[in-house]
Amino acid sequence: MIIKIEFPFLPPSVNQCYATNWRTKRRFKSEVYESFIENCLPYMQGKIIKGEVEVEFNFYVPDKRRRDSSNLIKALEDTLVAYGVIEDDSLITRHVIEKIYDKGKPYTVIQIKRK
Repeated sequence: MIIKIEFPFLPPSVNQCYATNWRTKRRFKSEVYESFIENCLPYMQGKIIKGEVEVEFNFYVPDKRRRDSSNLIKALEDTLVAYGVIEDDSLITRHVIEKIYDKGKPYTVIQIKRK
């Protein structure tokens, strides 16, 4: 079984996902991350895969600006778990990450395969 999910945007990097209340020293989800999670819902509804999985992340970026590809997957993994697409990100046994230069609008494609 393979699930394919396509988003018309890139995920936020880990650096963009959290903010800190310097008074209490507590971290919380940033507005950017909350918005990303909300925007993902329509693309993930009804997609569920149980057990160990292999995940392929394809990031279509519009320019050759420096981006840390591995820094982009954390928000996606957490969102997949939050919406129940996968049971837990600890069940991902293999990651494939590819960054593709595409002059069009940025987008993301995820393929999840049951192991």
